[in-house]
Amino acid sequence: MKSLFPLPSGFVQSLSHNTVQSTLASGSSLHKLSSYLCSSAGSSLQALTTHAAHVKELWQDMVALGLHDPELWDTVDLAWEIVLGALNLAAAGH
Repeated sequence: MKSLFPLPSGFVQSLSHNTVQSTLASGSSLHKLSSYLCSSAGSSLQALTTHAAHVKELWQDMVALGLHDPELWDTVDLAWEIVLGALNLAAAGH
């Protein structure tokens, strides 16, 4: 996950499938991570779009390789939700 875009080190160090699932289910946690990413990118839509492209490329590679690992798919879902949230925040001028 940390190879896709910057995240708080405490979150990355505690990353497990349970953490991924609980974060996906928590609007406030997703918002905090999206805000962190938006701040890290300086609210640059170009930088955030690049992050989104990396997540999309990973997704495409996983599909092409036929990977069926639920933990990996959940992690990619989380990355996508975070980057989309950051794009929304940047577009709204936050």
